Amino acid sequence: MKRYARPVRFGMVFFGLCFFFNPYIAVIDVLPDFIGCLLICLGLFRVSSVSGDMREARKAFFKLAAVDVIKNLSLLVILGMGSNAEKPTALLLAAFAAAVGEFIFLIPAVRCLFDGFSSLAYTYDADALYRGYKGTRSRTEHLTRFTLIFLFFRELICLLPEFAALTTSSYIDSGLRNLYGYIGLLRGVACVLVGVLGIVWLVRLLGYYRLVRRENALQEGIGAAYAAYYEAHPGIAVQRRHGGAFLLLFAGGLLLTDFYLDFKNVFPDILAGALLLAGALLPSVARKYRFRAAIAAGVYAILSAVSTEFSYNFANCYSAGEIERSAEAAAAYRLMWLMALAEFIAFLVLLVCLLLLLRAVIQEWAGYRPEHPANTDEEADEPVLQKSGQDATSYSRKNRFKREAAQQKKERSRFETRYQHNLLGEFDGQLIRCFLFGFVSALLSFLYDYIKELPGRGILHLLEFLWVFDFCAALVFAFVLGALLSAIYKEIKNRYIYD
Repeated sequence: MKRYARPVRFGMVFFGLCFFFNPYIAVIDVLPDFIGCLLICLGLFRVSSVSGDMREARKAFFKLAAVDVIKNLSLLVILGMGSNAEKPTALLLAAFAAAVGEFIFLIPAVRCLFDGFSSLAYTYDADALYRGYKGTRSRTEHLTRFTLIFLFFRELICLLPEFAALTTSSYIDSGLRNLYGYIGLLRGVACVLVGVLGIVWLVRLLGYYRLVRRENALQEGIGAAYAAYYEAHPGIAVQRRHGGAFLLLFAGGLLLTDFYLDFKNVFPDILAGALLLAGALLPSVARKYRFRAAIAAGVYAILSAVSTEFSYNFANCYSAGEIERSAEAAAAYRLMWLMALAEFIAFLVLLVCLLLLLRAVIQEWAGYRPEHPANTDEEADEPVLQKSGQDATSYSRKNRFKREAAQQKKERSRFETRYQHNLLGEFDGQLIRCFLFGFVSALLSFLYDYIKELPGRGILHLLEFLWVFDFCAALVFAFVLGALLSAIYKEIKNRYIYD
């Protein structure tokens, strides 16, 4: 398969590293680190199959991406909730926890990455990357040390202004409270210092990337090694294609969770619809399943965007009491309610299409394949000898072997059919359960977003607290969907367990 024996350029890896350049601005990361981590993992997609160090680096950056996502979510919660007096304390704690998380996960990930470059340089004789440069250390070791120093300096310097912000907390009463007047200056100085050192680091990183680009033997050797690995593992393309699809579907399901700040959903459903659309097009099944799910995801994304806009406009222009007094408010509420209902129905249709798509994946690619019957089939396909004289005994023996091979093949076919039937029956229960959780989550979201606007007294006011159940139900649905996707992917791997 020559189309896979193409050079590995590492451009995506170094582009992802550039996301670690920028300083924090009041604990807000302008270039989110998790995007850089995902780009690095994407750039290491092929080389991780033939390099143990790069495989470990890829896993480490995946963990770092998860930690950074949790940090960003916690910052959203802090900025959207709590009093102004308590926010500085919470922000400092979040910044400190994020810095500790960076040290725990980022430093080992960076070391694994450059250790991987060193091992590849030794393997493919990339002399410019491992020979001594300005002493006994190689260029790779020099860049590794400078990168670790820069990342440590970035975390430390950007954390110091938040200690000054802590002096505004209502729990602290000291003369340092006046320091908050200079918090903007402190953050500016920190940004300048980190920015200057970051530019120096980017220049050195670019120089190292140019060295890697010049090592044609390194890039072509990795490409050839991956091509050989790909041919020796025929199931790897199926596994990685569905693995990518399942990651997109899980990310889309997770972004369906509603979290509102000032009537705006922090996780827009239109982005979730786009991820679900992309994930629906990747699985290797019949086009009708993929296209139906993709069209349903596109329709849902459009309807969710329109519905969110109508809900935001109604909340800003009218109140619940005006619905009965104003014909204009009643018409706006009716239109908002109809769009909410349309979004609810579109989600149910999308969910059904996605589950049918997953069922088709299970039928096509999931389950064990007991063994490779190559030798048996070759014997079964041998031509039958003619009965004549001394060949009668040989004919009888070969005919018996043929009958036994045919019987084994028939029994194996029955086993696989029975196993696939039982496997599909087990997954049908999980698919139905996933639909029920999705239905409950969508229903609670519909009730919270719109029915709570109904004018009334008494029990209707309890709907104001429905957002808790909506949020929890959406999280439960996302993790049920993730568990289902993980189980399907495990069965896809089982199918190629003997390859």
